[in-house]
Amino acid sequence: MASSSLLSSLCIEMTLLIHSKPNTKHQRNRSIHIRTTPRRMDSSTGGCGFFGTAENQELCSQCYKRHLLKEATAHEEAITEVGGALTSLEIDESEPAASTLTPQQRSRCSVCKKRLGVLGFTCRCGAGFGGAHRHPEAHGCLFDFKEAEKIAIRKQNPLCKADKMIHRL
Repeated sequence: MASSSLLSSLCIEMTLLIHSKPNTKHQRNRSIHIRTTPRRMDSSTGGCGFFGTAENQELCSQCYKRHLLKEATAHEEAITEVGGALTSLEIDESEPAASTLTPQQRSRCSVCKKRLGVLGFTCRCGAGFGGAHRHPEAHGCLFDFKEAEKIAIRKQNPLCKADKMIHRL
């Protein structure tokens, strides 16, 4: 009985290292390394009744997976909150070009009139283009990218001014 509890509290890892000699095919050096480390067998802190390990923060494998999933979703929610501020930018345009295009025009390149298919690119000016004309320089885009980015930066980074110092030394 004592030996079985001792064996259950010890983790015996055996590593068999096989080194083959380059000159002979059938001769091999074999060495066995035995390492014994005491391992506590406590029940999982997740409350499921299984045993937890120190590598898994005293949780069983299933509770640890659930713990990692909760951490990942919390991290993703924090990212979406920050990313939501970036996507909620409103850019005022004097001419909304996207509303003047019909669905027929969006399925063809606005420059060469080729069918776009799956690989169509929509520019910020609102028109659809193929691979050859997708860049603003290739289709003569009238959208003011510089001003749009200035507005976006102004909205993301509000100006912080300190109160004027009336009484200086």
